[in-house]
Amino acid sequence: GGYLGGVLRAGPIYDGIITLIRKPESDLVRFLKENDAPAIDLINVVPELDLPRVLLDDYEIGLLGADHLLDKGLENLAFVRAMTSSQTEDRAAAFDERVERRGRTVYRLDLVASGMSVMQSVDAQERISWLTTEFQRLPKPLGIMIQHDSLYRHVVEACAITGLRIPDDIAVVSVGNTQSVCELSEPTLTSIEHNQRRQGYEAAALLDELMDGSPPPADPVIVPPLHVVTRESTDTFAVHDGTLRKALYFLRDNFRDPSIS
Repeated sequence: GGYLGGVLRAGPIYDGIITLIRKPESDLVRFLKENDAPAIDLINVVPELDLPRVLLDDYEIGLLGADHLLDKGLENLAFVRAMTSSQTEDRAAAFDERVERRGRTVYRLDLVASGMSVMQSVDAQERISWLTTEFQRLPKPLGIMIQHDSLYRHVVEACAITGLRIPDDIAVVSVGNTQSVCELSEPTLTSIEHNQRRQGYEAAALLDELMDGSPPPADPVIVPPLHVVTRESTDTFAVHDGTLRKALYFLRDNFRDPSIS
């Protein structure tokens, strides 16, 4: 709320504000600087704006994604860097560190460095073409992590162009667990439930305290992710022996059967 004719209404009409600021130059930043109401930011894109924050644990999210792919037996992995932000860098840094610590090979898939950031006005087909080239040059099977579910359509189209199969050639784990994307995509998308519901709850609780006159916390409130929701995009075992792979699939699908020894 707070909009009238597309413009934020000024004046003492807000008791508290919870917001998510994605651009330093936005009207929202200017509005918050001029407003005295307690306010909480849910992302750290504009750190120079001194607000209390309730943030997702992006480092832990990166670890979850890496471990999920590594546990599938994948030897070659990459995090797709699609935008410049502390959120992206924390997830990517954790991902890269975990892959290297577990003795596997990590590659860079950096849309930002190639001028293809999702924050830039680049045609989607250019990003897909770039991904197509990168997927072709990297060893397969390849496990990739994308920073949010909406990027998955780019990956699916790039794989379709090159004839690569998801998950056998490219296994994909994402973040957000947006059911309208994850369940309706083909193949369906494995995604981390990053716990935004808890983030909203904690933000509301903190705002309540601030509106009662409590001082803001010195550090951001950090909300841990929940778990990985596994779907078809990582439904694979990266082993080269076909018979062993079939045995692994059989055990996975029938492990509750008491007759299996």
